[in-house]
Amino acid sequence: MTTPKTVDDSAQRHEKQLETHAVQLHALENVVVRLEADRVTDEVAPNVSLSEVQWRIDSAPFKRGDIHVARYVPYVTAAICARLLDQWVGPFNWYDEYTQATIGEVDAIVCRLAVKRLSDGEFIVKQGTGVSPGGSKEMQAKGAVSDAFKRAASLKWGVARNVYLLPSLWAACEVQERGDKKTARPHPDATEQLLTQLTEQGWDHDGTLVIGPEE
Repeated sequence: MTTPKTVDDSAQRHEKQLETHAVQLHALENVVVRLEADRVTDEVAPNVSLSEVQWRIDSAPFKRGDIHVARYVPYVTAAICARLLDQWVGPFNWYDEYTQATIGEVDAIVCRLAVKRLSDGEFIVKQGTGVSPGGSKEMQAKGAVSDAFKRAASLKWGVARNVYLLPSLWAACEVQERGDKKTARPHPDATEQLLTQLTEQGWDHDGTLVIGPEE
């Protein structure tokens, strides 16, 4: 049997639920407003096309049948990231600056990559850290700067970020022998083989995965 007290309790619970929903909706609206205000452009950050993806070998040569193969790892160059930034927001709407840093005992470079915000023209800064790949002092400095810029552009701003989703793949390689040591070198047919494998796995020309690989 329903009593006046039961009705009152039910009404109070319903009112509290409505208040909770109103608070949650208001919070969500605030998030949307902040996201809209922080947008730097109406367009999403561009992918790098498969034809512009670079590949480097990170394994020793391996004999497979009558040919040698090696593992290729995809990467994007700093020049391509810069061009994509120009296309995305315009060449005068971003800038980069660098500072030296130490991570543990490793020397590093920090890139502060600023992009102009759409709503008020203020520059929003995101940063990435790069380390030296080795070599001469000049090459170390250039490599660290390039690495920091690419990480800020790709991992933080999303420019060419799809390259980090691409898999490492095996393809034909040439073998260079020095004494007992064998080193893998890129084969002229490797790029075509790599692109064919990516297409078979469902990657389109723009570097977007449209069909997942069969399980």
